[in-house]
Amino acid sequence: MYRLDRNKLNTLANQPKFNSTELKREALITGLKLNNSILRKKLRQNSHIINQNQRINHTSLHLMSSDIQDRHLSYQLQLRDPQRYRSCELYLSIKGIKSINHTIRDRLRSLTNYSIISGKPVSKLQKINRLRTAIKYPDLGGFSIVAKTNNYRTYSHQLPMNNLSDYQKQHQMLLNLGYSSKLRRAIILNFSGVKQLKFNQVKVFAVPFNNRYTKKYRL
Repeated sequence: MYRLDRNKLNTLANQPKFNSTELKREALITGLKLNNSILRKKLRQNSHIINQNQRINHTSLHLMSSDIQDRHLSYQLQLRDPQRYRSCELYLSIKGIKSINHTIRDRLRSLTNYSIISGKPVSKLQKINRLRTAIKYPDLGGFSIVAKTNNYRTYSHQLPMNNLSDYQKQHQMLLNLGYSSKLRRAIILNFSGVKQLKFNQVKVFAVPFNNRYTKKYRL
């Protein structure tokens, strides 16, 4: 089940009001013309990302995305019949991992989108600095996945390509979510680093640690 967590957008009513003189001044400084139709277009683009995630992740998690401001979205995996997972150690298996890296254009576009949606002008100098940073520090495919339940947190990293001898492309990950005697209803997933992550398969496995299991392995 997909859940949007970090994408709290400003409504049109919350956008700043400018008179014609202020609009001209801001456009001259930033190169950005404030226009409600542009803002609506950006909000529709974010809505499209949400709808795309809901469609692709309808039956299982296959896609993790960023919004148009390059904020990574948060996902929630609902556990069916959570009572079955009590007194168990949970494992999250992710297979067929494919990462989509940011381009230089993505970096510049996200700055412009931030300016439009937040209503905060971004100067031409800020855009130049963003371009310099994007060129100097390109997206080399490093990312992290963080998984949380109500009482445990774990993570896994993919090192970027510039780690040379330490670099190894990971196509699958196994995250240990620990043991708990308490009820766990969901797993919260977050990611950082790359623009998108795609998966072929995501599954949850449970290893029981009840009295019967303990007795068996004491013999």
